Amino acid sequence: MVDDETWRIHFLVVDTADWLPGKTVLLSPQWIKRVEWADSSVHFNLMRESVKNSREFDPS
Repeated sequence: MVDDETWRIHFLVVDTADWLPGKTVLLSPQWIKRVEWADSSVHFNLMRESVKNSREFDPS
Protein backbone atom coordinates (compact mmCIF):
# COMPACT_ATOMS: atom_id res chain seq x y z
CA MET A 1 0.00 0.00 0.00
CA VAL A 2 1.67 3.15 -1.26
CA ASP A 3 0.88 6.78 -0.58
CA ASP A 4 0.18 8.15 -4.05
CA GLU A 5 1.51 11.61 -3.16
CA THR A 6 4.76 10.80 -1.33
CA TRP A 7 5.35 7.30 -2.75
CA ARG A 8 5.98 6.09 0.80
CA ILE A 9 5.29 2.39 1.30
CA HIS A 10 2.98 2.00 4.29
CA PHE A 11 2.23 -1.72 4.13
CA LEU A 12 3.14 -4.78 2.14
CA VAL A 13 0.30 -7.10 1.19
CA VAL A 14 1.52 -10.57 2.17
CA ASP A 15 -0.07 -13.85 1.11
CA THR A 16 0.52 -16.35 3.93
CA ALA A 17 -0.95 -19.32 2.03
CA ASP A 18 2.10 -21.50 2.70
CA TRP A 19 1.38 -21.62 6.44
CA LEU A 20 -1.86 -19.67 7.09
CA PRO A 21 -4.26 -20.93 4.42
CA GLY A 22 -6.55 -18.34 2.92
CA LYS A 23 -5.06 -15.37 4.77
CA THR A 24 -3.59 -12.21 3.30
CA VAL A 25 -2.22 -9.67 5.79
CA LEU A 26 -0.71 -6.20 5.87
CA LEU A 27 2.84 -5.93 7.22
CA SER A 28 4.93 -2.83 7.73
CA PRO A 29 8.13 -2.51 5.67
CA GLN A 30 9.86 -1.57 8.95
CA TRP A 31 9.59 -5.23 9.96
CA ILE A 32 11.59 -6.52 6.97
CA LYS A 33 14.64 -8.47 8.06
CA ARG A 34 16.01 -9.27 4.60
CA VAL A 35 15.02 -9.69 0.97
CA GLU A 36 16.11 -12.75 -1.00
CA TRP A 37 16.03 -11.66 -4.61
CA ALA A 38 17.16 -15.07 -5.91
CA ASP A 39 14.06 -16.86 -4.63
CA SER A 40 11.72 -13.82 -4.60
CA SER A 41 11.10 -13.91 -0.85
CA VAL A 42 10.92 -11.35 1.92
CA HIS A 43 11.80 -12.33 5.49
CA PHE A 44 10.27 -10.41 8.38
CA ASN A 45 11.54 -9.89 11.90
CA LEU A 46 8.25 -11.01 13.47
CA MET A 47 7.00 -13.90 15.50
CA ARG A 48 4.53 -16.20 13.75
CA GLU A 49 1.81 -15.17 16.21
CA SER A 50 2.28 -11.51 15.28
CA VAL A 51 1.68 -12.31 11.63
CA LYS A 52 -1.41 -14.35 12.54
CA ASN A 53 -2.77 -11.35 14.47
CA SER A 54 -1.93 -8.78 11.80
CA ARG A 55 -4.64 -6.83 10.07
CA GLU A 56 -6.11 -8.73 7.14
CA PHE A 57 -6.02 -7.17 3.70
CA ASP A 58 -9.40 -6.04 2.39
CA PRO A 59 -9.20 -5.28 -1.35
CA SER A 60 -12.49 -3.36 -1.40
